[in-house]
Amino acid sequence: LSVEVGVDDRLEELCVDADRFVQALLGLMDHAVRATPAPMLTLNARYIEAEGGQTGSARFEVIDPDLAIRDQDQQHIFAAFRPSFAPTGQRVAGLHLGTAVARAVIRAHGGDVWFESRPNQGTMFIASLPEACLA
Repeated sequence: LSVEVGVDDRLEELCVDADRFVQALLGLMDHAVRATPAPMLTLNARYIEAEGGQTGSARFEVIDPDLAIRDQDQQHIFAAFRPSFAPTGQRVAGLHLGTAVARAVIRAHGGDVWFESRPNQGTMFIASLPEACLA
């Protein structure tokens, strides 16, 4: 497992339940690790400037350039106890508990989590927290 981490200097401190928040990020990372034979992940944490009178936010990206999520699996990616499949159709260990818990934790903090998956470009899980979570 190779993990590259990038942290924006403007994210000095978060007002979150640290243990649960780490659990959420690890849940997103775990999904990629289970589905990719030689995972190489990037974790980015950055501050997103406010636009048009809105408040800023913290954005966390878990990027796996080798993870592809099949179209038929995308609607269930955050549903617990659903099997995971590689693009080849082979069953992958795990039941989406990490992604389901991640979504619940992030939403409990007032944020949200989603993903973008493109063929030959990999998958990026994105978690966003409102400015209220920033110290």
